[in-house]
Amino acid sequence: MITECYLINGFMMSMTFSRQKRLYQNVGFTLIELMFALAISSMIMAVMFKVFTSQQRTFEAQEETVDMQDDLRAALYLMSNELRMAGYNTGSGNNPLGIIDAQNNSLQFSMSGDWDGKDNDSDGTTDEPEETITISYSLTDYDGDGDDDLIRTTGYLDNGGNVTAEVQQALAENVEKIEFYYRVNDGTDTLSPTNVQLKLITNIQLSILTRSARSINHMGSGQNFASASGVNWNNPSGDSYRRYFMTKNIFLRNIALAIGG
Repeated sequence: MITECYLINGFMMSMTFSRQKRLYQNVGFTLIELMFALAISSMIMAVMFKVFTSQQRTFEAQEETVDMQDDLRAALYLMSNELRMAGYNTGSGNNPLGIIDAQNNSLQFSMSGDWDGKDNDSDGTTDEPEETITISYSLTDYDGDGDDDLIRTTGYLDNGGNVTAEVQQALAENVEKIEFYYRVNDGTDTLSPTNVQLKLITNIQLSILTRSARSINHMGSGQNFASASGVNWNNPSGDSYRRYFMTKNIFLRNIALAIGG
């Protein structure tokens, strides 16, 4: 009888120890452990967020730079080709051909227009004598966003020498500065040609400064650029805009041939 009691008590104690062992094995994290894990996770997430935002800003800066370069290069390519055609004369008209108006920040010129298969003066006749194309470049706020844009204006000279049917086109946005620096056939360089010099301009050095459309917070500016004439184009320090500057020398071959330069 005593032996049976010992066996029963031993069995009950064994069952109790087994339940306690399983209970201890199923215990979860303590509050301190959870707080410690949460702190480490927060630190990791903060580092990952910082890396992501840094990469995002770098991507935006690269995207803005590519957009600026593409726009400005395309504009310079078109302007160079058109300026080389300035003064082109088929000999069929008497309208003035060449440089019409030359300022340090704007330019207007003309060429014969009786070769392009168009009714340039809108009188119903295509490629007639006296048809003359005019092209001008200037800065104006074309889209009304508060920033200047590089504008190309095309028009036509009527038989009275008046510019008509002008149409504007934006070549590049957010252009801060532009300079036309002229060289006449005697080697004189000037920003403001006289009326006599207008007919003798053989080269134009074109300088353009453009900036990004958006402010990039981590991109401080403060860059300084010098135009072809030597004018310093200083920019505000730390205004967070990325800028791009290009200059190009353009030979006016038709005008040079006409004057023997």
